[in-house]
Amino acid sequence: MDYISFKNLNIGTMFFYNGNQWKKTSSKTAFILKFEKVFYFRMNDICYVSKDERMKKIDNIFKQKGI
Repeated sequence: MDYISFKNLNIGTMFFYNGNQWKKTSSKTAFILKFEKVFYFRMNDICYVSKDERMKKIDNIFKQKGI
């Protein structure tokens, strides 16, 4: 379990924010899986990063959607 600011996430990183699953798509945006939309983030927003099996499954869903 790691907490990190949005600005320090690498593009393509899977993370959780406010209970939702996200994938960072640029230096200022991330894609939310639940709504299939892109939203802007503040650079200092704190995100949760996990490398468990659940995140791997979510990453596969993004890959299938071409994101």
